[in-house]
Amino acid sequence: MPLRPRAMLLAGALLAGSSAGAGAADCDTSATAAAQSLATRIDADGRFVYRISAAGRVHPGYNIVRHAGSLWALAAYRQTYPDAGTIDAASERASAFLARCCLRAPRDAADQRALWSVPEGEPLEAKLGAAGLALAAWSDRRRAGQAAPALEELRGLARFIVRLQRADGHFDSKFTYDRPDDSGWTSLYYPGEAALGLLSLARIDPDPAWSLAAERALTALATARSARQQWPADHWALIATAVLLRDQPLRDAALLREQVRQVAVTILATQRPDGAFDAGLRTAPAATRIEALIAADQVLGTDDPLLRPRLRQAIARGAAFLRRAQRVEGPHAGSVTRAAPGSTAPRAGELRIDDTQHALSVWLAADPLQNESCTRVRNTSASSFAAAKRSRVTWR
Repeated sequence: MPLRPRAMLLAGALLAGSSAGAGAADCDTSATAAAQSLATRIDADGRFVYRISAAGRVHPGYNIVRHAGSLWALAAYRQTYPDAGTIDAASERASAFLARCCLRAPRDAADQRALWSVPEGEPLEAKLGAAGLALAAWSDRRRAGQAAPALEELRGLARFIVRLQRADGHFDSKFTYDRPDDSGWTSLYYPGEAALGLLSLARIDPDPAWSLAAERALTALATARSARQQWPADHWALIATAVLLRDQPLRDAALLREQVRQVAVTILATQRPDGAFDAGLRTAPAATRIEALIAADQVLGTDDPLLRPRLRQAIARGAAFLRRAQRVEGPHAGSVTRAAPGSTAPRAGELRIDDTQHALSVWLAADPLQNESCTRVRNTSASSFAAAKRSRVTWR
């Protein structure tokens, strides 16, 4: 598969004109290997092999949100590589499975479509995050000319998301049968995922209701966090904010931009010199935080000349760290382990689709930022891979 200059993107969301330069092949190679590994985890009926132990044993269980997120990342890969070949065929199976198993109307609203957690078993529920990421993935697939549910089906899914939005802009996180979940449980990430889905649909459907609902959701998050002065590492909110400010320029975006800046500064303060964000060297927390920093780089641009170099350096370290956790040989080559070599965390060598999906999203976005990002990846990761192989790392 040929490597090529690409538009700047964050898993298909942050598209802006820029070309990759020297050193880009390192992130490109990792991204291609990650996408291929995800594709090989999609079985004949379109279901992902969700979780594999370090010893190669397939674990039971499923997560429909992570299925949708992986489909979204593969749609982003397709935008970068239109001739994705077998990856296209596999992602089409995953898309068809998601629609076939899970996309159906709530009992009380024939014009809506929820995404039900059928593969997870009982209790049957519809998660806001799954709806948002599926809507984002299917909208991106339709925009690229790939197979996806009909536009009216996607509008029904968007209507369901809007149904879960409360008057203050916040969302109910889950829906059970014919009513919102009343357990009081809320997800940190679902609102940003829902906003991203609505904004993705807005790119192919001109109804202003979708972008307005997304703006209300992101503003509600920023308002609440500003009032508490608490800035959690919510990468989905930052990704969606970057898309909103790119596609729907706002008269007053100061509050949203401040949320982006505060989250980015908080994340920067927690990164270790090796690029990780915790002593366990876990990959998903690292990748999602780097996704947030890439989105912050897009939002803040040159407006903060002191912050931007720090963002770029942290992104470079994070991309390098993730490459050290990527399998380079064997039946699962290209997959990213739960934690990097050297971790003593339980299940460090486990392979779960979301670890690879988030790393893929980072690599797709990292190299066009500047030559330095992936040049640093190249300079640090090759020796790390070799050292890991020489030491015959044993995963726990």
